[in-house]
Amino acid sequence: MSAPKATPFWLVWNETGHAPRFKHTSAVSAEREALRLATTYPGQTFVVLEPTFSARSQGLETHRYSSDDDMVPF
Repeated sequence: MSAPKATPFWLVWNETGHAPRFKHTSAVSAEREALRLATTYPGQTFVVLEPTFSARSQGLETHRYSSDDDMVPF
């Protein structure tokens, strides 16, 4: 079974600022925001990022091991 296709999004990132928090639904929207921020904060660079890959684990499998002898051998 294949995974559902992810919805594309874009982020505006500034190396010297806070992490992106808003997912833009179009590249044009992200570009407008980058221009707005660059005008608001002269001298700082704002980059539009588009994800190319993501991965997620489906679950966590654990195993508990025990021994008959609870004594530490050293």
